[in-house]
Amino acid sequence: MNKSLKKILSVSLCAAMLCSTAAFAEIVGFAGSSIAAITANAAEETPVSSFEYENTDDGGIKITKFVGSETEVVIPSEINGKPVTSIKWRAFSGCKDITSIIVPETVTNIDYYAFEGCTGLTSFDIPAGITKFDPMVFSCCNGITSYTVNENNPSYCSVDGVVFSKDKSVIVMCPLARSGAYTIPDTVETIGYDSFAYCRGLTSITMGDSVKKISQNAFSNCKGLTSINIGNSVETIGMSAFENCIGLTSVTFPKGITEIGSYAFSYCEGITSIDIPRSITNIESHAFYHCSELKSVNIPDSVTSIEEYAFCSDIGLTDITIPNSITKIGTSVFRNCPSLTKMDIPESVKEIGHFAFYDCLRLTDIKITDGTRIIGANAFINCQDLTIHGKKGSYAEYYAGNYSIKFDALALSNESTITTTATVGEPVTLNAKAYFGEGSYTYALMYKKSTNTTWTKIGKKYGENSTGSFTPKSAVKYDIMINVKDSTGKVKSKTFTVDVKAPLKNKTTVNAETVKVGEKIVLKGSASGGTAGYKYAFYYKKSKNSDWLEIKESYTTKSAAFKPGSATSYDVKSVVKDADGRMTEKVFTVKVTK
Repeated sequence: MNKSLKKILSVSLCAAMLCSTAAFAEIVGFAGSSIAAITANAAEETPVSSFEYENTDDGGIKITKFVGSETEVVIPSEINGKPVTSIKWRAFSGCKDITSIIVPETVTNIDYYAFEGCTGLTSFDIPAGITKFDPMVFSCCNGITSYTVNENNPSYCSVDGVVFSKDKSVIVMCPLARSGAYTIPDTVETIGYDSFAYCRGLTSITMGDSVKKISQNAFSNCKGLTSINIGNSVETIGMSAFENCIGLTSVTFPKGITEIGSYAFSYCEGITSIDIPRSITNIESHAFYHCSELKSVNIPDSVTSIEEYAFCSDIGLTDITIPNSITKIGTSVFRNCPSLTKMDIPESVKEIGHFAFYDCLRLTDIKITDGTRIIGANAFINCQDLTIHGKKGSYAEYYAGNYSIKFDALALSNESTITTTATVGEPVTLNAKAYFGEGSYTYALMYKKSTNTTWTKIGKKYGENSTGSFTPKSAVKYDIMINVKDSTGKVKSKTFTVDVKAPLKNKTTVNAETVKVGEKIVLKGSASGGTAGYKYAFYYKKSKNSDWLEIKESYTTKSAAFKPGSATSYDVKSVVKDADGRMTEKVFTVKVTK
């Protein structure tokens, strides 16, 4: 047999063996990492000339830079007779054309950013030798959809393309191209640092009660994330854990959480309200920095300090109550909160930091008590129409005079509110709110029909309860009075008038209870009560079905009709909406015959 024929037979035999091995692996269920190992062993190593490298102190070789043009890279296991043991920081940075990289088992360390910007990669096999790994190794590798880990790796494993610690108690790394919803497995106790960072396609995260810690940067820059269900056992949310998650609109903290780290929710521009649980004692710096839609924050009396920049920069806060447990308001805490108009600083606050209210352009009134003895020199710069309310002879008065700020001797202010629309049989809510004066405040809540002279009290005449309600029984105008009283006996009254409407009723009619196939079923909208300016929407379905189908585009017509196509029972529905947004529906069943 000549040499050429021998070579051809040899190549054919190798190919057949490789195919047989792969087929056998598929039959017996070998893990993907095992197949990858077989492929890696069979693949031709990339020439040494494609790499820059250096000797390491332990006698190995570190790859420092890829300088080749190959798109499928197999890093050699040995160079100059020495094992390749590590890959340097940014060694493959920006290699956009590379579609696959195979790392030999000899490598035990890959520096962070090593494969930064390798956007052509769609998957990666982590070899057995890697025992310490940083998710930033694959920074900006936006094409990777899954990772696999060699089954012999002592530190890591992979499940559904996501990297975990070997015992699956820690999530290490999610591929950047992962999208949609993701549920944290019940084995996980820690969501590792940077583990989901920049996974911009993720839309929701659900975690169970096994999770205790969300680490630094865990979900930072997940801009598509709109929903996060934080497990009931989470105790710590690390620094920048949800930074720049601009799609989040709400977040609910578990009752046992003890730490919300610095920058934890900074630049979460969609969040509108925050309810801090009583387990928190300190609001850390920049925690809610630049949450531009944040309008409401509930701070419990367990909190003793608010650190610098916590609620700073274009935050939409209009009202915030500082509890009588806070001892310090740090530097720039409320800096550039353009919607903040009033603030009541309790007796417990000893210090207001520099720039604390800098650029709060609409802040017109702030109460500062005798308890505050330190106020930063620049605390109220650019608060152009500010009045400081405090006691005569207090440090607050001295400060106001020293910085040419208007001062008022604690004039009591009533800022109470009520619900703006009311219907017979539905409660009207009263919310008493007092500013300035001398705390503590008590409240008197009263109502009457506008034609009457006698007021009806809600609760005590002057009690500590600042909220109350009553249920009107007639569709007439009611007068409401809310009085606030401070500890010196000063009373400030505020009155409202509310026009109570009759309940909204849907009076839509249907043309017949029985029709034939092809005949029209006609709905004619009609309503009473509520607030005039009614709009209608009409729907139908076969009675046995669950999904309603729209007859006419919602709220654009007063009547609608359709021709049933089957001899069966149909349900038809009318929904009416009044000018205040109240809604009610009415359903008919029509029998259709042949």
